[in-house]
Amino acid sequence: MRKMVGLVLVMLILSALACQSTGSTVGSRQTCRNANGSGQCEGSWKELSGTVTENIENDRISSFDTIPVEITVSVESGTVRVSCKDPDGETRSAQASPGSPATLSADCEGDFDEIEVTFEALDGDATGVSYTINYRVP
Repeated sequence: MRKMVGLVLVMLILSALACQSTGSTVGSRQTCRNANGSGQCEGSWKELSGTVTENIENDRISSFDTIPVEITVSVESGTVRVSCKDPDGETRSAQASPGSPATLSADCEGDFDEIEVTFEALDGDATGVSYTINYRVP
C-alpha cells in the first residue's frame, strides 16, 4: 500500500510538470479539428487562475516550424493574456478584458507535434474565458 501511494504521488508530480502550468481551470471544454494543414481549436473555461499552457497537437508540426496562428480570446470578468513563442524565442501576446476581446496574429514556433499557447489570468482569476485558435502548418 505504501509503495502504491508513493507511485501515485510520483505520477501526479510528473503529470503536473508535463503540463507546464502554474495555474488551474474550472469547467473546461475544448474541441479541435484539422484537415489539409489547417487546424482550429475552440475552448472555454468557467474560471482561469494563474497560468495554463494548452498544447495544440498536430502530427504534421515539427520542431522549429513557423506556424501562423490567429488566436481570439474573450472574458466575462478579469483580464487574460494569451501568448506564444515565435521562432526567434520572442513572446508574442495580446490581452483580453470584459468587452474588449483580444486577437493575437503571430508566427508561433512548432515543437514536436504541437504548438504551445499560454493563457494567463492577470490580477486575480478570470471567468467566462472563451478562445479560438486557428493555425496553418506549412
